[in-house]
Amino acid sequence: PWTPLPRSCVSWLTGSMAAEGECNQDGQIGDKPVAISTKDLQIGELIGEGTTADVYLGKFKSCLVAVKQVRLCDNDDGVSTDNLRRELAIMQSVRHPCLIKFVGVVTDGDADLVEIVMEFCEGGAVFDVIHNSDFEMQWHQKTKIVYDVALAMRYLHS
Repeated sequence: PWTPLPRSCVSWLTGSMAAEGECNQDGQIGDKPVAISTKDLQIGELIGEGTTADVYLGKFKSCLVAVKQVRLCDNDDGVSTDNLRRELAIMQSVRHPCLIKFVGVVTDGDADLVEIVMEFCEGGAVFDVIHNSDFEMQWHQKTKIVYDVALAMRYLHS
């Protein structure tokens, strides 16, 4: 069994976030990460699973989002506080058109989970499109993916 950490352990998540998130009339997400209330977030179907987190399709105000529910604990069954702090610090500090946009963190939800809200990109994971689907990509599509990944990597490492 895993041991959840108290909700107070995630208070550091919201230190540099705006108090309220905006979603414009075109369904676009604002540029500053936000502290998100459960009343502004609807969680829908499961769209991805991992060892320490599940990802759901969600709606933040009028924007479609992906909600990553992370089990937070300090043993092998979940994500440690230090690892999550590092991941969120990076997500908050980067903005690039070739990276998934970090929207914010739910601050008043279930004490056993940290819910990270991110931009939703239709079509699923690129890995699955390349390796696990019948979709046959053209060379220009493959080149575009490689180019966009290279741009994102250059940004992250500069």
